[in-house]
Amino acid sequence: MNTLLPFITICFVSILIQGSVSAATIHIPSDLPGIQESIDATSHGDTLIVSAGVYNEYLDFRGKSIVLISESGPENTIIDGSSHGHSIVSFTSGEGPGAVLSGFTLRNGNGTFIYEDRKRLGGAILCSDGSSPTISGNILADNSTESGGAIACSLGWKGSGG
Repeated sequence: MNTLLPFITICFVSILIQGSVSAATIHIPSDLPGIQESIDATSHGDTLIVSAGVYNEYLDFRGKSIVLISESGPENTIIDGSSHGHSIVSFTSGEGPGAVLSGFTLRNGNGTFIYEDRKRLGGAILCSDGSSPTISGNILADNSTESGGAIACSLGWKGSGG
């Protein structure tokens, strides 16, 4: 009986700690300046709210079930990929429907080079490796690649980068 007490105590404390952890809300740029920096700082279940503006970066959800939404809608919140040579947003780590992208204009994406296909795919959005994110209320404009100018999705290949 005495050997079980520490085990039961540890299990009880673990349950209390897990139950007390709640999802965070991060406001960009007031809490953190960049969108990718904010994604890197999140945990599953967190929400990132992006203020109006033009953000020149590309994003990788890194397998996280997070909600990334704009505060002012796609007409006012733009992610511009013109200087990057990647898909603007990548879901390449098995993200599920809990990974949400909503309310952005994604423009000037160039796609990610896929070795298996020997071409760039998914100018604005690349989904691979079984990823099935929720993508809604976005505007995809002026993205170009050899295939899948706006969105490319596959169950198999992974993007290799630039």
